[in-house]
Amino acid sequence: MNQEEKLKLLSDLIGVPSVNGREREVALILQSFLKSHGITAHLIDYDTDRSNLIASYGDKKTPVLGFSGHMDVVTANEKEWQSFPFALTAVGDHLIGRGTADQKAGVAAQAIALAELADAHAKLNGQVRLLFTVGEEVGEYGAQQLTELGYADDLSGLVISEPSSQDVWYANQGSIDYTVVSTGKTSHSSMPDLGVNALDNLVTFYNALQQALQSHQEESPILGKFHNSVTTFHAGDQVNTIPNHAELQGNARTIPEFDNTAFIALITNAVNRLNESSSMNLGLTINFNKMPVVSGKDSPLVHQTVDIAQEITGKNLQVIGMVGTTDSSEFIKAKTHFPIIVYGPGITQQAHQPNEFVSKRAYFQSIDVYRELAKRFLNKAND
Repeated sequence: MNQEEKLKLLSDLIGVPSVNGREREVALILQSFLKSHGITAHLIDYDTDRSNLIASYGDKKTPVLGFSGHMDVVTANEKEWQSFPFALTAVGDHLIGRGTADQKAGVAAQAIALAELADAHAKLNGQVRLLFTVGEEVGEYGAQQLTELGYADDLSGLVISEPSSQDVWYANQGSIDYTVVSTGKTSHSSMPDLGVNALDNLVTFYNALQQALQSHQEESPILGKFHNSVTTFHAGDQVNTIPNHAELQGNARTIPEFDNTAFIALITNAVNRLNESSSMNLGLTINFNKMPVVSGKDSPLVHQTVDIAQEITGKNLQVIGMVGTTDSSEFIKAKTHFPIIVYGPGITQQAHQPNEFVSKRAYFQSIDVYRELAKRFLNKAND
């Protein structure tokens, strides 16, 4: 394929404002593109206007190398952008648009790599499978659905095309979103003893949680420190009324040394202890629960990706862990164990930013990396 065709596919994907939805439009573009190269792609519906995409190429059923990316993007405030965010704009080597880095350039590159393998009638001792997902930004819904349907059970390796600055990530932190609601009793502020101040009780909880976390300073040599951040806090609607409702939300970034199970037990115990008081009525909801992932740093998939990427890019790649989460937290729940890496063309720090961009050069290089990795990984697996 020539560069104009490669840019057109990315442009078409960026043109769909798939902000927490509308992934079906993206999937249909990819399905049509793959069909034009003799590849049948299937859509797996998640919800109205939301569909995952599955496609494969290869001569044998196994082994299977998975290529995965998500088709949703985060919102874009047009006032913060120098160009319209849902149109691909080229400025020098920069391809600007919402989702260029996170993650439509990676998705397009993986689809193009599969198409180029098909165009060349490449002989593979196995198959490459695309697993393009919905809802990664808000809950990894698509990856969860595809895993539950068994599409990851026969994988021998998985490459996720999140923006990795063309480095290789083999581990990522887990993530927990939670909500704590405090229920009290309304009264006039001149007679506070007749009410129960939900805000006061929520502050008591916040302080108890912070104190409990003081004894947990665990740190991963790969993923760094455990972090917990309370990010929203709401109570009351009138200054002279004791509030009967208050709530906070928080996010914890977990590591194997202090994982999701441990943190949920800690915060649950804090709520339960405080609820022993008759004046306390706290409720805890875990909204999002994704485990940390640590794959094999010395796996053949890592070594082959590094070797190929260094040959193509001329860059000395780092093999490191990352602080964010990816769809890997769902795919690791498959029935079989397989190495997972993140390798993508976007710059990590560009994710979710105004005037988000990906390097045109990196975009084209990533296509070559994915194509050559598919051949080397599958052929080596059968040696």
